[in-house]
Amino acid sequence: MKTSSKLYLFFTSLMFLFAPLSIGLAAIYFEIDNDEIHLPGLLVNVILLLILVGIIGALISQKKLLMPNLLEKKFLLFGLLSNVVMYFYVFQNSLVIEEFITVYITIVLILLLYFVIISKKPIIYELWILGIWFFIMDTIHYQLIYRTGSYNNYTVIDANFLQHIFYLTIPLLALGLFTYHMYKYKVVDVFTSISIGILVLVSLVFFEGIDMESKFMLTLNLILPFVILADFITMLIYKRFNTLKIPFYLRLYTLLVLIIYYAEEGLFHSTTYSHEGLWEMVAIIYVALICNLIVLLLPRKEASIESFEDDSELVKEIKETLLSIDLDALTITTLKALAKVKDIKGYTTLEKDEIIKLLK
Repeated sequence: MKTSSKLYLFFTSLMFLFAPLSIGLAAIYFEIDNDEIHLPGLLVNVILLLILVGIIGALISQKKLLMPNLLEKKFLLFGLLSNVVMYFYVFQNSLVIEEFITVYITIVLILLLYFVIISKKPIIYELWILGIWFFIMDTIHYQLIYRTGSYNNYTVIDANFLQHIFYLTIPLLALGLFTYHMYKYKVVDVFTSISIGILVLVSLVFFEGIDMESKFMLTLNLILPFVILADFITMLIYKRFNTLKIPFYLRLYTLLVLIIYYAEEGLFHSTTYSHEGLWEMVAIIYVALICNLIVLLLPRKEASIESFEDDSELVKEIKETLLSIDLDALTITTLKALAKVKDIKGYTTLEKDEIIKLLK
């Protein structure tokens, strides 16, 4: 990716952070009640955006930054609209819209903006699934089940059979998606195998007669962080650090916490649910978001030509998206790989500009 594209991507990322930053600055510089903090927050957010526009304009005028191409303009528009979504999410309590603008719908809206503006191919299916389903669950629970009963924050809801199955989709969906992604990371070795074994043993707590406070369970909970720490130390010593293990262990530890939480709540034995009992959905979707961001931001190795030979699905995807790629931002190695996919003769001896001309 060329320097100009990297800068525009950086500016896009900044727009996501302006809303959280604005609530902090508004709280510091404006002595105002929290119920009205969205007004100075909006002012600060707009000022930050204007400062960013000024910086971009100054860099372009000094010829330190090129005018944005079509793809870069799309990213800037995506960042601006996402900033609006983030503003409503950050100031939801002050605007009294917390029942509608939840973390679930916020993530779905940002993914939808990416789908409409940047690429027609959906990305991060896990967040789509969790965001949409958790939003549905949150709406049904608080708007239909909780509001129709005489409940308060300290009472529990007596769920019927269908409602019980409905609430069980939370841990089952988390287990399925987390396990699938942990498998996709392909980081299985001695340490990760031991960690998975510990997680399986801890799940025995769901059975009657096994106490979470028993010496056996306490020992397992103590060994797991020891194994994870030993794994990272080993990778550092042998200089073969695998960054994919970070999201792997994040997901695994989240599953461990969920197992302990649901065991204490008597998930499979009780049909009562606390009003605040769905807060684990927030933790699940935040962990999924963090893990996906880690994977997306990981430094990747350059793709070799040979790596495309046996991957028909990847070849198909490249052919479908080739026209929308900013070819100038690609490396010569990647361009040669694309030329091989397009069956361009003699691509190995061509220069970068010649390959780009033939691909276009």
